[in-house]
Amino acid sequence: MSLLNFIFGKSTKIENDFFGTMLFIEDKKASHKSNFECRRHFKPINSLIEISIDGAKAGPSHIQIVFFKSIEN
Repeated sequence: MSLLNFIFGKSTKIENDFFGTMLFIEDKKASHKSNFECRRHFKPINSLIEISIDGAKAGPSHIQIVFFKSIEN
């Protein structure tokens, strides 16, 4: 175990069909502040963007995915 993992805890990564690889940032003191971070190509500006999504360890919700899909079209 590295020193950073010992201090901050081990990072959890998930694979999502729409967002790709997502890093879960857990706030153990206030779980409602936990979120996912990822990078994804964004068609409207034809560039890579960073996205932060509130959520639980289970992954982004269907509503969050629908929202991001709707702003890409």
